[in-house]
Amino acid sequence: MIAVFATLFFLVAACGGGGGGGGGGGGGGVSPITVNGTVVDSANAAVSGANIILNDNIASLVTTGASGIFSFASVTPPYTLTMKSGSIIREYRGITRANPQLTTSSGGVANSATLAGNVTGPTYPLSAGQHILMGATNGVLTSGTADDTTGAYSTLFIWTGNSSTTTDLTALQFSYNGTIITGYIQTGKRTGVSLNKGVDQTGLNIALTTAVTTTSTIFNYASGAYNVGTVGRYLILKANGAQFLLMGAGIASGTNVLLPGGGATFVVTGTDSGGNQIIRIGTAVLGGTTVMDLPASTILKNSLPANAATNVSKTPTLFWTPVSGADIYLVTLSGAGTGYLFYVSGSSSSLTIPDYTVLGLPLAGSTIYSWTVGAITSSGLSMDNVTDPAMGGLNMLTLYMLPSIDLYTSSSTNFTTMP
Repeated sequence: MIAVFATLFFLVAACGGGGGGGGGGGGGGVSPITVNGTVVDSANAAVSGANIILNDNIASLVTTGASGIFSFASVTPPYTLTMKSGSIIREYRGITRANPQLTTSSGGVANSATLAGNVTGPTYPLSAGQHILMGATNGVLTSGTADDTTGAYSTLFIWTGNSSTTTDLTALQFSYNGTIITGYIQTGKRTGVSLNKGVDQTGLNIALTTAVTTTSTIFNYASGAYNVGTVGRYLILKANGAQFLLMGAGIASGTNVLLPGGGATFVVTGTDSGGNQIIRIGTAVLGGTTVMDLPASTILKNSLPANAATNVSKTPTLFWTPVSGADIYLVTLSGAGTGYLFYVSGSSSSLTIPDYTVLGLPLAGSTIYSWTVGAITSSGLSMDNVTDPAMGGLNMLTLYMLPSIDLYTSSSTNFTTMP
């Protein structure tokens, strides 16, 4: 039976990795700007009490109020923002936009509302081996299905950007055999539905009235170096102008996969013998062969400090293998009840951890810390995208929309700081 992927966010703990030295003003005739930013949580609500520092200058420290707003005048881009909220520090290096949005959520920022109604048209209960997927247009996603017995649905719909948006609610009836979809039966939509963050709605019935055109692809992938638990799956089906999020059991390489006429994206995941991971997302080649082979050698892994290193500086420099074509790195470091996340551009292969004594969260002595790094490639993302209010930070809801992308995550390694 096809299982619907239950979460709209991270498939692994981290999507990217960290980069080089602290930010700071540019030059070369770049005009200063006024930076008016906001701090929000995962539900896009304002966060008060967050400490913000510009370009590692403690004299610039400001604290957000109830509105979550902060401001700096006469800033020459690119610039760095450091944010402390609770026991976590996040640092964003290389921003140029004037309206950055920072988030206290590692899973990104999203708006949501629960919508409910009935899908009409089929005879209920559905025949064995049939399901109805819920979907939407205009960048709105859900992982919901209608009830096989009654056609009722009640599911969470999620979107980024403005707290209000408009979408066409869509349903797709399909048949399956084991892990493979064998037919697309009919679809229907309810157009022009207004969504508002946190405002649930009922009575949104959808009639299935339209046959679905179909196509196919041969889905090929090889595990390469990532040969532990390698699996390929559906990710998004596209029909009736909408997107349907779907992740079921694995699809064997070489399978001739039936798709709706709008196409689909697939995902292939794997881990190497050292625990380094990859997620590869790609668009189906309609009427042909979709090849999504994983790299033959490990692309991203931690380098220094060596795993289990001791007497390491309390402002250590972390090194990793550089990833060709990386757009964004995210380095995560944790220990002694604190966490540090660094978002940097993809041109670096090292990161020096600053002394955060001024924020009350320096690395402690004689303490074990764990760190990992990830990279996003083939996406064209920049630090301005990461801090774009319309994108909601780095979350899978945003990344799913891209036609192709690689997400690498290194295996976590440990070191112990000097006394």
